[in-house]
Amino acid sequence: MQEHYFQPTKKLTAYQLFDEREKMSIMIKDYGKTPDEIDIIAKEKWTTNEMQEAFIVHGFCAPYIAVTRKIDKKRGTLEFGHSPRVYFNFIVEA
Repeated sequence: MQEHYFQPTKKLTAYQLFDEREKMSIMIKDYGKTPDEIDIIAKEKWTTNEMQEAFIVHGFCAPYIAVTRKIDKKRGTLEFGHSPRVYFNFIVEA
């Protein structure tokens, strides 16, 4: 089985983002991301409070959140898991 982890490397149009979101939604529904799986793919992860301290949130389209990292003002995306709520996989915008 081929895993699909969305890695934004360029700015996407709304249609491209929608397509990627649909792919991720199917993967999440079919396979889900358990806390153990998130531990494997996440270099760093944050609780809700930690994420709010570290990032400015601009909006979200599950399972992604558009953010700016406060420490260096870099924009990017985070992914999040629902239960337990955890944020991970910060990717800096290209």
